[in-house]
Amino acid sequence: MLTADMKSLVDEAEAALAAGIAGGCTVIDNDRLIWFARRESKSHLDCVQISSGKRRQYVISEAALDCMRGRKLPKTTVSLLQNHLQRCFH
Repeated sequence: MLTADMKSLVDEAEAALAAGIAGGCTVIDNDRLIWFARRESKSHLDCVQISSGKRRQYVISEAALDCMRGRKLPKTTVSLLQNHLQRCFH
């Protein structure tokens, strides 16, 4: 039932994304969801807070460490985070 008319779902998702961007919303999207919100800023921290919802939990995952390395953060900082005993923060 859900895949019977995928073109209209894709068209609707693309229209929703365009409307959100045009309306000045913060937009978080991937191939599974689109989320819009009006926020004061579009900073990385704001996006993390949006995606974590009310639980406000931050995790230093391998993907996060890879991102830090890719952005050329100081190796000592990445190493400290990678080797820290606690990698989940509230």
